[in-house]
Amino acid sequence: MTKPENISSGLEWGNNLLAIRWNHIFGKRLFTNTTFYTSKYDYYLHTNYEAKNSWNSNLTGSALKSECTWYLTPRQTVKFGFSLGGYFFNPGNLTIADSLVSTHRISQANSAELIF
Repeated sequence: MTKPENISSGLEWGNNLLAIRWNHIFGKRLFTNTTFYTSKYDYYLHTNYEAKNSWNSNLTGSALKSECTWYLTPRQTVKFGFSLGGYFFNPGNLTIADSLVSTHRISQANSAELIF
């Protein structure tokens, strides 16, 4: 049995990340650390056997986080802050060549979080 020349398949994945951090001293007693980040993870599966088919999904998240430290006295410290984030999940898109419905999409899901 010989393998046809035009058959191929693969699995690809990856993550992109961006983070920005800012530290600031407001005075002798108040310090803040603020971070923004965003990330996107992609997953891609493809085949090329008699027809070109593919499956891809991704997860994206972004957040803003700020933490403050307030030095009341050398022995007393108050820490406070917040975190606000959002997440977007695309569980999958299936593309099938030579089909009546070429693309099948699964419903996306979103979520948010707020932490104090």
